[in-house]
Amino acid sequence: MPRKSPSSRSRSRRKRKEESETITQEKTSKKTTRRTRRRREINLDAWIEKHIDEFVSSTGLDLLNLSREQYIEILKDIIIQLYGSTSSYTKVDVLVKRFQRYSDRIYPVIAARIASLLDKLSEDQLEFVILNIGDEVLSLASKLYEHARRFGRDDLINILKTKWSNAWVKRRTEILPAECPKCGFNALMPDLTCLVCNSVVNDKTLKEFIKFTNGLKELISILSCDELREIMRRGYVLVNGLGLKPPNSERSPIDIEIYLTNKEMELVKGMYKDRCEGIM
Repeated sequence: MPRKSPSSRSRSRRKRKEESETITQEKTSKKTTRRTRRRREINLDAWIEKHIDEFVSSTGLDLLNLSREQYIEILKDIIIQLYGSTSSYTKVDVLVKRFQRYSDRIYPVIAARIASLLDKLSEDQLEFVILNIGDEVLSLASKLYEHARRFGRDDLINILKTKWSNAWVKRRTEILPAECPKCGFNALMPDLTCLVCNSVVNDKTLKEFIKFTNGLKELISILSCDELREIMRRGYVLVNGLGLKPPNSERSPIDIEIYLTNKEMELVKGMYKDRCEGIM
């Protein structure tokens, strides 16, 4: 077998050395890239801890006078969503602009969290919550109503009533419940308990509040003979946020049955006698 010449062996060694250096360089490059990626990944917990005060002040949320820990608890996941990709550093003012852009979605979330987190709200906190609460008002109205009463804020109670009604129609039933005689919210259930002020109302109080006798006269004046017979047979009418209706009309889960006294039943019988006797 022929021997390699010295020059051939030298070229072979140089080639192996070059290949070895290339492999080493590639490994080093990959390690450097991985270190760079790890170095550029932003630790959002640390970012929030460092910048929460500036973020709160810049968004105007400092008016709520929460503790630092409470701000972090309420805003942490919101900031994380606003931050987006953690592969590069984002300044506070950029997140503030994003916050302001989506404030109509964010404020209701913050309002609901404050109302749920705090047992006792300050007047400023209460005002913020009621002005910004969304459909969560259905589960929080009772608490917010009590706070508004404590501060004597009838203006906030009126706003709360409107938000309650809008959320109810959107989330529960197309027709509002009957109005509660105690708090004025359309929140009176068929068992005569109020979902907002937690009062239990009796028949007499409800009848007086809705001016039942006048409403009954108006109702029976427009009913058919069959509908009048149904009232006499069953002995009650139904009431909800729209007013009175006969017992054989389409029922809603929020309809209240109001039973007629002997005097009230005489009104129905008198109307039936005048309009329907002798009609088959």
